[in-house]
Amino acid sequence: MKLSLQPLMPRIRTSILRPFAVTCLVAVTSLGWTGWAAAAACSSTNYSLKTQAEVDALGATGCDSVAGDLQISNSTDITNLDGLANITSVGDLLNISNNDSLTTLDGLANIISVGGGLSILGNDALTNLDGLANITSVGGDLSIGGNAALTNLDGLANITSVGDLLNISNNDSLTTLDGLANISSVGGWLQIYNNAALTNLDGLASLASVGSYLEIYQNYNASCEGVAQLLGWPNGPPDDTVAGNIDIGINGTGCNSIAEILTSVSGPIKPAITSASAISSGIDLEFSPSTTTDTLFPITGYEAACIGSSADLSEAPSAALLDNMPVTRTLTVSGYDPVSVLSDIEVDVDITHSDPTDLYITLTTPQGTELVLWDQGNSGGEDIAGTFPTTLTPIDTISSVGRQAMDGDWVLRVEDVDVGPLVREGVLNAWGLRISETVITAGSGSPITVNGVTRGRDYSCTVAPVTGLGTLPVSDAVTVNVPLELPATPTVTSTDYEDGTIRLTVSVADNGGADITEYSASCTDGTSTFTGTSSTPTIEVTGLTNGTAYTCSASATNAVGSSGASASTDSITPEALPTGLPIWLLYEATK
Repeated sequence: MKLSLQPLMPRIRTSILRPFAVTCLVAVTSLGWTGWAAAAACSSTNYSLKTQAEVDALGATGCDSVAGDLQISNSTDITNLDGLANITSVGDLLNISNNDSLTTLDGLANIISVGGGLSILGNDALTNLDGLANITSVGGDLSIGGNAALTNLDGLANITSVGDLLNISNNDSLTTLDGLANISSVGGWLQIYNNAALTNLDGLASLASVGSYLEIYQNYNASCEGVAQLLGWPNGPPDDTVAGNIDIGINGTGCNSIAEILTSVSGPIKPAITSASAISSGIDLEFSPSTTTDTLFPITGYEAACIGSSADLSEAPSAALLDNMPVTRTLTVSGYDPVSVLSDIEVDVDITHSDPTDLYITLTTPQGTELVLWDQGNSGGEDIAGTFPTTLTPIDTISSVGRQAMDGDWVLRVEDVDVGPLVREGVLNAWGLRISETVITAGSGSPITVNGVTRGRDYSCTVAPVTGLGTLPVSDAVTVNVPLELPATPTVTSTDYEDGTIRLTVSVADNGGADITEYSASCTDGTSTFTGTSSTPTIEVTGLTNGTAYTCSASATNAVGSSGASASTDSITPEALPTGLPIWLLYEATK
């Protein structure tokens, strides 16, 4: 259950303050000047630096990559980190804490990766993080806390993801989070806490998912429109993308509950389709544009979606999942057709199990492709309930089978593969399969032409604006029939003749969306006309006079009707062949 709380009393976050007190690691190298000079480059796994002399000495060794932890902490005399300019990576933790005189991190400008956590805590003189500008990702926690003079996070602008906790807390002078604007995912807990000067959370507008809890608390002057996407605007939970609880309170106006934040964002108005018409293999959509007053989430374009064929199947077998006894269930799709379109596929599962790390789940398509959906993963709870690939992440990419034939048996297989001493059993409560032929086209405005649709089919089409809030709101749907068409005019690719007969071979570039049922040819000497038909692209016209010149043309027929006639051939004069064999057969025999 997700909660939106507004506690009456401030709370003390001891877990956030603990990193400020870090003093050393178990395995560190702490060498004096003599030791530094004698050491090989990065000879130790972990380093703990507490004086300017130790910083400069490590730099003098030429050390360029720290395999473990690099801690720069609890110093009164470190003013700069210029001596660390050779370091390009830290394998685990990079911790810079409680350095009273440190004003910049410019000496770290060559670090491009931090495998573990990055902590910048309790550095009272630090005004910016510009020295971190080349770091693109943090594998563990990213904690920025208790830096009294820090005004911005611009030095974090190249970080796109945080593996675990993202904590921004107790930074008294911090006014914006704009330096976080490129972070799209936080793997764990997101906490924005007690930043007294913070005015807004606009820097989080690109953040699409949080893997654990979301806490925004005691930022007394902050507005929170920037997290509207996370909260599932406009409806809120359960449309949010926060995996755990949501705790919001004691912030600025409009930022004291989920409802307040969602209400504070107006978002774009819903567009309306004003005209929809079919063209050859496409649909033209004209629409009234959306407008918005939200400067944080401007409209950047539009997306049109047309859905044709669809299938929606499910069952609730309540099948017991016993150790090492696979359960297979089948849903059969029929009448989906055709196979030539790209289909969206979603798989719903509802499994009760005390330990999802015991489970292995696959889906086999009608064409025999096996997709691994779950391989002893951790759901964060005792059950697996959701949809692959939207709320649950499959091992294999489901869209890889999107162009296969959809009709036939889809087989779900669930197995408890645990062989341990404890017996953990469960139940496959229900599962389902949704398939749709969805054709999507982006555009800057009206009109948008959706190409690639299938002729002879009805489509349900919508248009939606694209903003930082997502692709919504979606217009009301309109139904458009894309009709079958006449075949394209054939092209005569070869001609041949024999005694009283002319033979044409043709090709048709486009069948009009329906199978060609008949090919016909017509030959004339200027006075009389002779015709022939065939179910194949090779057509014979018989009853002709040897020695007389004829010009010929061809057409094709499908369920709609017949195409126009092809361009006339050059003159063809049939004659009796001395060999008694037609030229085309002689030619074939010589190949």
